Amino acid sequence: MKKHIIFLLMIFISFTSRSQCNNYIIYESFTSTLPTQGGTWTANSMIAVTTPVRTGTHAIGFNGTGDWIRTPQISNPSILSFWYRRSANTTAWTLNIQTSPDGTTWTTRSTITTVTGTYTQYSLDLGSLGLTNVFIRFLDSRVSGAHERYIDDLSITSTISTQNTLIPVLSNCSQTLSSTLTYSLSDDGGPAGPISTGYGNSVDRTITLTPSDNTKKLQLSFTQMDLETTYDYLYVYDGPNTSSPLLATLNGTTIPSNIVATNSLGQLTIRWTTDISNVGTWGGFLASITSVSLSIPSCITSPTSPTNGATNISLTPTLSWPSTTYASNYDVYFGTTLPVTPTTNTTSTTYSPGTLIANTTYYWKIIPKNSSGSPVGCTSWSFTTLTPPINDNPSGAISLTLNTGTYSTYTNLYSTSTSVTTPSCASYTGEDVWFSLVVPSNGIVEIDMIQGVITDAGMSVYTGSIGSLTEIACDDDNSVNGLMPYLYLTSLSPGQTIYIRVWEYGGGTTGTFGILANSPVPLPVELISFDGVVYPGFNLIKWVTASEYNSDYFQIERSTDGETWKVVSTKTASGNSNTKVYYSYLDNISEFTINYYTLKQYDFDGQCKTYGPISLDNTKQFKKILKYVDIVGREVDNDTKGIVFELYEDGTMRKIIRY
Repeated sequence: MKKHIIFLLMIFISFTSRSQCNNYIIYESFTSTLPTQGGTWTANSMIAVTTPVRTGTHAIGFNGTGDWIRTPQISNPSILSFWYRRSANTTAWTLNIQTSPDGTTWTTRSTITTVTGTYTQYSLDLGSLGLTNVFIRFLDSRVSGAHERYIDDLSITSTISTQNTLIPVLSNCSQTLSSTLTYSLSDDGGPAGPISTGYGNSVDRTITLTPSDNTKKLQLSFTQMDLETTYDYLYVYDGPNTSSPLLATLNGTTIPSNIVATNSLGQLTIRWTTDISNVGTWGGFLASITSVSLSIPSCITSPTSPTNGATNISLTPTLSWPSTTYASNYDVYFGTTLPVTPTTNTTSTTYSPGTLIANTTYYWKIIPKNSSGSPVGCTSWSFTTLTPPINDNPSGAISLTLNTGTYSTYTNLYSTSTSVTTPSCASYTGEDVWFSLVVPSNGIVEIDMIQGVITDAGMSVYTGSIGSLTEIACDDDNSVNGLMPYLYLTSLSPGQTIYIRVWEYGGGTTGTFGILANSPVPLPVELISFDGVVYPGFNLIKWVTASEYNSDYFQIERSTDGETWKVVSTKTASGNSNTKVYYSYLDNISEFTINYYTLKQYDFDGQCKTYGPISLDNTKQFKKILKYVDIVGREVDNDTKGIVFELYEDGTMRKIIRY
């Protein structure tokens, strides 16, 4: 039953969280000054209090007979609504709601005499009276006394719907706005003065606004922005919800430029948030909302970076360009020749093409777009990547960084090196470039030559100091590792610097290549096999490893049912090895049944991996022996020496040797 209640509550919330927004001609959550909405307000002996308030930081207080506050003249009043309450004193109070055509002659339309200690909403339908062009007054008509009584959050609507264009952010709501009208959007306090705190605490409300004409786009034009810095925020999104692209994050006192929707329906979603308290005096925000026709964005006249025709640009550039008015996204064209179709589309004003080829010219073009279209005839630009230096001596080695996922590209191997001897695996002719690398803590380095178009390339690794280097590894493009050289080095000294030499021995070929270095984490054990052999009275368990890293010991476990296991042996592992290691264990059998074995390998850090199980059938050892025969088939007795065969009742035999 509880689940059904929760489900129904969730449905109710989902339907009520996006109600129709409330529109008014006046909405006032009172500030420390007289309201300014709709014209001139007047009052007699009124006070502005900071407690108790319903929302915002002030309410209007009455503390004696004859106190009153009066609205401007309202052309077509409809629903008048406000909240009222008393102080701790329970003495009777009379509040008259009055109207006047001239501000002199007043007619009482309603009277409140019962006042509670909590805020209570009161509404009066003035529209049903057919009033036009009237002032509305709230008059304290008590007989005597000076105890405070209060009203807050006063709103008035018009009988003419097109006059209800004030939208305070009071709740989560959605609304379609007439594309022929101008609306006013305000914080939850309504349009407040620039030096008065008029909005509430702990607010988090979201409204979505849609133009009635789907060829139009909503535009926000702010006339007031006065929010508590770093605590209260207004977020504007380009679309139907807060998952849409964020157009603006507003805070502080700077009035922003106009904000225009660019999505196909022209919608704006506004989220208004405040913290638990306002420190100081903050007036809130006020903006006009209009529906505008979104123009096609203009071409971008020049890039920000790289500039047109630039040379020696980085091999990993970031292209950037200035934003253009009304653009919601950009088509990017990029390549060594300008492509016919866009390379990518982005809402950003930057694009990173990745790692490029050195000494190469690239072309690019940006086409701004929005739902109304894109410009034509936009210009393109170009830049040329740098030609990296050739370091033909270890002293000029280029530093590599492990595991970055990137590589460096170099071209034109034409220098001559005499600093070390000829590489051991090639007919070297002296064209090379040097790199250096610091060995990581595990002593393992993998070096791969990639992005290569060099013919007859090679790579060798050296240790030692410059001037007395020792080659420890060598590979070329004719090796078993494939066309591009590749080296996998283990047991290096952590922290030492190794030198990597890339060379070309084909007689002056120009090419491009990259170097990628990483430090793979090896498998603790690379197992080749794990099996066993049945012998009378015992089983021989054996396993072979191809390599071991950080391996502490092995553990053999036996079971007769595959569920309950017993440790029967522990073997010390090799620790670290790059060659085959053979292990075995002889297990004496007392239970002649099917026996199961698992192999567990433990690292020095306590990690464990299990191999198996395997099964060995020890029941066949007790088959009945019919007779013994020699190598030519003659029956012999049990004491005959040499090669003898046991013949069993099931027709099988076993070869044995007696000494």
